[in-house]
Amino acid sequence: MEEENNPIKMNEPNEKKQNENPNEERVYEAEVVNKASNTNAQNSEKKNNNFALASFICSMVGLLIFGIPCGIAAIVTGIIGLVKFDSVNEKNRWMAIVGLIVGIFDFVIVVMYNTMKISSLL
Repeated sequence: MEEENNPIKMNEPNEKKQNENPNEERVYEAEVVNKASNTNAQNSEKKNNNFALASFICSMVGLLIFGIPCGIAAIVTGIIGLVKFDSVNEKNRWMAIVGLIVGIFDFVIVVMYNTMKISSLL
């Protein structure tokens, strides 16, 4: 039980060769065990939610270039990403949320801008 609580494990030295002096001291090698490595390994095994990533990318592109098409794509993929999100096997849920919000913002701003532009012509 003592070995489980101790983060340092002592490895036994290699067997002595016949040429070695019997009066030499034994040198033990210390190996530090990181308990947090198990947690990091579990997080690194999670895969990205592809719909969330697509939503995030479409929303960012929509801010700069294509507001309405990318906004609609960001909204649709963001909703799909949130619905199909599996917290045990996937990561980056925040991308779906941000993509959905920014996608709505893209769509609304472009529609408002075009409406104001058309109304000023009349």
